[in-house]
Amino acid sequence: MLSANGNKSKLREFCNNGAGYRVVATYSKQLAAGRLIVDGRTIALDGSGEVVISDVSHAAATTRSIAIEADGKAAGSIRFRIEPR
Repeated sequence: MLSANGNKSKLREFCNNGAGYRVVATYSKQLAAGRLIVDGRTIALDGSGEVVISDVSHAAATTRSIAIEADGKAAGSIRFRIEPR
C-alpha cells in the first residue's frame, strides 16, 4: 500500500502463466480525484475504486515505478493484485 502523500515506490510484478496476467489497483474513496503514475504514464483515479494498471499477454517479471498525486489529500490507501488469465 502507498499513502496519498505522493510517495514514490516500486511495484514488482511476476506471473508465470503463459496466457498472461493483469495488475489491478484498488483504491480508497479518498483518492478518487487523484492520479496514479505508473512508469511515467498518468492514470486518472475516478470514483470506481479500481483501475487496471498493467495488461500482459504472456508470462513475465518486471518492476514498475509508481507514485500517487492526490490533489492535496492527506490520507488514502491503494492495493495491487495480480490476476492470471
